[in-house]
Amino acid sequence: MKTATSIARRSVVYLALLTVPSVASASTGCGTPVGTPGLSDICTNGGGGLSGLINGIANWLTGLIGLVVVLIIIIAGVQMIASAGNPEAIKAARGRLTNAIIGLVTLLSMRLILTLIGVIK
Repeated sequence: MKTATSIARRSVVYLALLTVPSVASASTGCGTPVGTPGLSDICTNGGGGLSGLINGIANWLTGLIGLVVVLIIIIAGVQMIASAGNPEAIKAARGRLTNAIIGLVTLLSMRLILTLIGVIK
């Protein structure tokens, strides 16, 4: 189990190292990285006011939380595979997977509510 967890952590670090340089090297006219979802919207049209700020933050949080949820799902899957039939380890991994899915549903609900009330586009 220790080896599978180590491999999963290394994979996440390598993936992060591959994507960071491309995001860090690109920028918009206001100094916001192009790859940062939503934050580039804040700089357009004089800032867009409060609605533009909320839209930018909501888009940025959606991307960040979505990435974290995907990573937690992958880690829970690796833990299930590496549990080798240990009921306690399977229960812990299943709980982590359930919590990640609840987080994803909460995230999508937030986006839906903000879209319905017209705060974000």
